[in-house]
Amino acid sequence: MKDIALVWDLNGVLFKNLVIDLNTLNIVEQLNAKGLSQYICTNTLTWKLDEWREEYSLEKYFKKIFSINELGLLKNDPKVYEYIQKEIPEKNIYFIDDSLHNLKAAETIGIIGIQYISDKQIKKELKLLNIYNDN
Repeated sequence: MKDIALVWDLNGVLFKNLVIDLNTLNIVEQLNAKGLSQYICTNTLTWKLDEWREEYSLEKYFKKIFSINELGLLKNDPKVYEYIQKEIPEKNIYFIDDSLHNLKAAETIGIIGIQYISDKQIKKELKLLNIYNDN
C-alpha cells in the first residue's frame, strides 16, 4: 500500500445525517490495519469539525484533516486538490466523495475520483483497485 493515499469526504460519506457511520469507519479501520495512508477533505464548518474531532478522535484514523473552510476555498475548486497533492507525500491519490462536482475538480489535477454511493459499492471499487480485501 506504499505510495497510495485515500482522501475521504466527511458529510455524506463518513457521516450520514451528521452522525458517524460505523460501517464506513470500519472500512477505514481495516485499511489502516493494512498500512494505507488516509486523510479527510471537508468543507464542514470549523466549529462542527472541532466537535467531531473531539467526539470521534478523528486524528486516530486519519493522518491529516484538510478543512476547506480554513483554506478559504470552495471544495469544487481545483486549487483545493493542488494544495492537498502538495501536502500528501503519496503519489497515487484517490478521493472518495459523494459529489461529482468535487470529484471532477480533483480529477483535473490527476487525483483519481471515486463517487461514494454506499459502503458496499466503495468496497467493490477499492477491491477492483487492489486496495481493499475482506481478509
